[in-house]
Amino acid sequence: MISTLNTNYFKKLVEEIDGYSIPYDPETPRKHEIVISAYPLKEKYGITADDIAKYLLDNGFYAPTIYFPLIVKEALMIEFTESETKENIERYADILREIRELAEQNPEKIKKAPQNTAVKRIKAAEANKPRNIVPTYRVLTGKKEGVKKYEKL
Repeated sequence: MISTLNTNYFKKLVEEIDGYSIPYDPETPRKHEIVISAYPLKEKYGITADDIAKYLLDNGFYAPTIYFPLIVKEALMIEFTESETKENIERYADILREIRELAEQNPEKIKKAPQNTAVKRIKAAEANKPRNIVPTYRVLTGKKEGVKKYEKL
């Protein structure tokens, strides 16, 4: 029940922030989660849901589920638990507002995030190439035990 209240409080905060939209019927209360669309930010400034998720990481938040559901362009699915504080929900909305302002003034700051995490921004197109990762010995050789030497595929 509290998670539903938290989500609907957040929904009201997001409704006041330019650059985001609430798909489906904006007047309908939400349950434990809300999907918002960052499509207006992408259209106007080129800022994607992926960029927003990574910027949220820089500000101490877990990244929301992005691009789901697939029918919502630039979807961000956010779920607040019953233990989330009002202050933290407001801070989350403040960061979304900050993203909107940065999108206009300094979009590169958003596009370079995350910078405050152990792993910096990874180029998605390169992250999935097999030559950029080293699988375990077992995967490379098919052997289950012992590591004698690295064998190339």
